[in-house]
Amino acid sequence: YNMFNDNMIISDEKFKEISRYNESTRTYDNCFVSIGIDFGGNQSSHTFKATAISNRYEWIIPVIERKINGVVSPSELDAHFVSFIREVLDKGFKIDDIRADNADPVLIKGLNQALYNERIYYKVVGCLKHPINERISVYQRLMNGGKFFVHENCPITVQAIKNAVWDDKTDSKGKDIRLDDGTSDIDTLDAQEYSTERYHKRLIGG
Repeated sequence: YNMFNDNMIISDEKFKEISRYNESTRTYDNCFVSIGIDFGGNQSSHTFKATAISNRYEWIIPVIERKINGVVSPSELDAHFVSFIREVLDKGFKIDDIRADNADPVLIKGLNQALYNERIYYKVVGCLKHPINERISVYQRLMNGGKFFVHENCPITVQAIKNAVWDDKTDSKGKDIRLDDGTSDIDTLDAQEYSTERYHKRLIGG
């Protein structure tokens, strides 16, 4: 993402301004949040990402992130997830959608049961999982169009974007593919993309 630069990192003060933070209700009047989840494997991490999207689809801003390194049990993952959702809600965000990597339906079922047990009535569903290059293209267009920013509280996201590169090799059809050899943070990028896939056409005007 050569078009990404530090000017796209915004302060909490600026974010509250453009999202119309309401001091009296402690809520955001000009955005909602969509959450993306990427489940880690043996060499990767579980990642949760909350992305604020303006009501008129004028911009998207990752606002809260959590990365769980190391091996955790399903019950530990559930506890991390419930804590993350509570953090999002406690900060005044309205959750519109929760999308998880659909490669592991058992973990999705566990997350939903954990939310239900805590009387948090949101539903985790499988992500759309559009082709990776399609997702990359959308984010490139958002960055070039001045519609993508990152909240200052999301340094992991910033580094993941800065470190993303193409593989030296291409796929079977000769198309570029994103390098995924553990040297860059693919988990964060996947969670970020899952959080916004549902809105891509509206965001880029397609």
